Amino acid sequence: MIGEPRAQKIIVCNAPIVEGAVMAATEASGGASLREVVATAHELSPS
Repeated sequence: MIGEPRAQKIIVCNAPIVEGAVMAATEASGGASLREVVATAHELSPS
């Protein structure tokens, strides 16, 4: 639905929605790479 150029920049993580979104935005605005943002989101994932 999104299209190929943008689809590679989207990753769905198993993390709480609000907390995950806030942490991802904070990490990304600080210059973190996509891999680092995903790693932070995975830290919030329920076990």
